[in-house]
Amino acid sequence: MKTVYITRPLTDFLDDFAGRKDTPGYDESHTYKIAECNRDFVWPLEYQQSLIESVLKSAPIPTIAICNNEIVDGGNRSTTLHQFVNNQFKVTIDGVEYDYDGVRGNAELNNKWLSCQVNLMVITGATLDQFADIYENLNKGIRLTHGQLMVNRTHFPLVYMVLAMIGRIKDVQLPWIGLLHRAWKDTFNTTKGRGEVTLAFQILASALFGPEHFHAYFLKHSKLFHEKSQADINSKIDNIVRILTMINSVDPENTINRKIKAEVFRKFIGAIIYDFHNLDDYNAKWSTFIQNAYKDLTTNQLKQLVFVGSKRSHATLRCVGVSENVREYIAGRFEFKNEPVSDQDDHSEE
Repeated sequence: MKTVYITRPLTDFLDDFAGRKDTPGYDESHTYKIAECNRDFVWPLEYQQSLIESVLKSAPIPTIAICNNEIVDGGNRSTTLHQFVNNQFKVTIDGVEYDYDGVRGNAELNNKWLSCQVNLMVITGATLDQFADIYENLNKGIRLTHGQLMVNRTHFPLVYMVLAMIGRIKDVQLPWIGLLHRAWKDTFNTTKGRGEVTLAFQILASALFGPEHFHAYFLKHSKLFHEKSQADINSKIDNIVRILTMINSVDPENTINRKIKAEVFRKFIGAIIYDFHNLDDYNAKWSTFIQNAYKDLTTNQLKQLVFVGSKRSHATLRCVGVSENVREYIAGRFEFKNEPVSDQDDHSEE
């Protein structure tokens, strides 16, 4: 791995920058791209305008870090500069409003734009693990989500499969993906908070290797995906297939409202996985409950069934508590309250 610090004209940097995917002017053929693990573009218009105004006042641009041709720090700055060049917004200088073409048409402003230099920290030859460490070290001032940290480690088989589950990796066709889509949903978010990545990892890890992995603690998950090889995953993959097959058996024709199915899946999948590993008749129990949940239970009643009080502080105990509530419901002993309750589900999605 090699690190160099260079200064380049802003115009040269932008010539090499691809832009941000799915935005005007994006060009895959350019050298520098924003790392997939980076956040969504989050700057409001005032931040974007402030950066351009700084450039046009000859103020320096903070260093942009690039590792293996991927921008790992400075994505918002790079995107702002690229969007301005593509006339996506305007700035006001001395009471006059300018877009990019207007700046280039003004001799004084054009000279300042052309004279602007950008400092780059360029790292080459980093391994995948080194890349992950570099990204996280450069972003220590930002609270990275569990999902962002996961996406930064697609070179681990377990993480790779999780991303394939929810369509973030397109070149892998899992034979059981249709079961997952019917049980959960077939359209997933692409935002960088990545709540769906977290839940998908919890589901796959706990289904394959035990319900104690149904949590959202990245350090513990990190230990797991470092330890598990593709062979380990393959030896246990029938677990997730059996669980999804049971859920789909309740609605084999896929006629239940998609939102209802997604809500039931999201709220109860942890408890289902817990019982799969610990209860001989989990299939009969959950087939009965899911059928009732689809057709008879309201959103408020579902919330009451996943409310487990202080047990929520421990992931496994939470799953046990939900399982017990469902058992009591099936036996006719669970008492629903009329007043609304807050959503106790720990697995909200973006």
